[in-house]
Amino acid sequence: MSRGGMQRALVFASVLAGVCDGSQQSITAAEPFPLLLRGEWFSWEEGREVDTSINEGWFKSLGQPVDAAQLRRDSFQYVFSHHQCFVCVRLLVRSWNVLEKLEGPCVSDGSDVAAACRWLEGRQQSGVMLFRSDPTPINCRPALHGLFHFAWQNKFSFTGECDHPEAMVRSCQEPGSQFLIDSQKFTINFKKCEGVGHSFDATREYTCLGDWYVGRNHYFAVANTKESRREERYRCFVRDREEDLYMGLSITPECLVLKTPQNSPVRFRLSYAKHEIIPPGCYLPRNLTGKWESSGIGEAQMVINSTHITETMWRGYAAKTTTYTCLEQRGNRYLMAKQSVEGCQTEYVCWELVPRHHNIVRYRVSWALIYQDFQVCDYANFRSGREWKYDTLIDSPAPVSCPFGGRFMFQQEGGSPLQPRIVGGITTSPLDSYHCPTRRTVMSVCDRERRLIEIDLDLCVSLNKDGHPVDFNSVIDYRLQCVGFWQENLLSYLVTHDPSDSVSRFRCWVYQRVSDTQIRLSQSVGAACGLRQTFMSSNFTESASVALTLTLNERLYDYCPMFYDNGKNPWQEQDRALTIFTFTDCACPSSFASKVILLVPVLVLFGR
Repeated sequence: MSRGGMQRALVFASVLAGVCDGSQQSITAAEPFPLLLRGEWFSWEEGREVDTSINEGWFKSLGQPVDAAQLRRDSFQYVFSHHQCFVCVRLLVRSWNVLEKLEGPCVSDGSDVAAACRWLEGRQQSGVMLFRSDPTPINCRPALHGLFHFAWQNKFSFTGECDHPEAMVRSCQEPGSQFLIDSQKFTINFKKCEGVGHSFDATREYTCLGDWYVGRNHYFAVANTKESRREERYRCFVRDREEDLYMGLSITPECLVLKTPQNSPVRFRLSYAKHEIIPPGCYLPRNLTGKWESSGIGEAQMVINSTHITETMWRGYAAKTTTYTCLEQRGNRYLMAKQSVEGCQTEYVCWELVPRHHNIVRYRVSWALIYQDFQVCDYANFRSGREWKYDTLIDSPAPVSCPFGGRFMFQQEGGSPLQPRIVGGITTSPLDSYHCPTRRTVMSVCDRERRLIEIDLDLCVSLNKDGHPVDFNSVIDYRLQCVGFWQENLLSYLVTHDPSDSVSRFRCWVYQRVSDTQIRLSQSVGAACGLRQTFMSSNFTESASVALTLTLNERLYDYCPMFYDNGKNPWQEQDRALTIFTFTDCACPSSFASKVILLVPVLVLFGR
């Protein structure tokens, strides 16, 4: 960087520091224009070039303001006396290099200065962009980052779309580069398309001057480093913050013409491009192959094969895909090459994968580093402090046996208690017309394989003359399938699946047996249990939505005994075995000795 550029960068840094504490943007009667607004500016107004000079008390072509006000930290309003009338000008600071000027009409009412600014109140239209004549480039990453292939169209030159396989947009930051400008510029490589008139071969290099948001539109201003003509040097781009694979470009030094990326003079349709192909060096466990849903940040969707993990995360309406390639394995830790669709370089992360049990894979991912070495898998590089827990991958639900069973009455507490509902939709009478002497909230895990949790919040308790339960007017409110369970940090976790849940079809529960006949449950607000969530948690501050206290309530003919497993060994095989106990009364004569044989089914955990 040149000496002058370094001085401007230092001034820019000092101004930014002043903006944060307010010292560089305060206005006074003697100096109405703060340091952030002063300098030489260039703009394009009504088809011609306009030079504007602003010092501490003077605005070129308008003079000294008669009234000044600071509306926000980045918005200033001035009233000038011009040709026997008042003109209101509002300046919006978009960056150190870019100002947006909104100018009202000339108001001749000299008795009311404030009347000049009423025309600007509530206006949403963009104003005139002022570009600093000696700009200081800034980092391009907030505006545009990645390697893209593009197809483009100039509405004033041709009606078709030029789509060449070598047309690329490259906006790549160079970490550790001694040249700061490497991270402050990007290039667009145009290629001529056969049969498309006015398409051309050219490479444009732009430095970034600043970016800002207006609604969904993400604007950023640039300067062409190879262009000496000022009207051709400055340009504006616009992207949609929700659908950022379309980009618009102005053909003049103004942003007013950019309404949306699709409705712009020059439109780019972007698609992600890979900068490098990395061959795999190891294999992932076979039982991980398939589609998974993550309970981690963003609840990404994962597709895993023998050598790669593809992570798709939605940001608004756009899907961001990251590919991980297996390079080296040691135990449960896998060194992976991370290639993001928005990145220009390969990063290296470490995945720690706990062996699969049931439909659950627990994992955690380290920080991304730029060197390929198994030291990336050092435990100090994982994103976990002193207290941490694994994230989980959840497979498409194939129900497994639940870790507890029985018929329970329960009480609930919390901000989002379970509400009565009818699965499949609301029905009318006669359900409510039958007389019921006693109604209870009941949770039961009574099916033969113990894979289904049924919850009825208004069960009608009735018996026939023989003491058998009779239930003809109750409807189950919730049917939950058990997906998997385990024990971690001395807490027992269970994941259930409910396709009718409008919040999250997967729910995490923390469960604990608190007495011989009671079990305590805490339901999370989503598919992941919080780090501070325990079986006593009942509110959102601990990532819980509701807590249930189950009390065993097995009746004579329910055939639903209580069962409990804390999930300490979720990999243990489960099967039905018969254990034969032989009892002999030795006090009796041998001739009268009797043997009593009991066949007791023993339930052993099953995990895969």
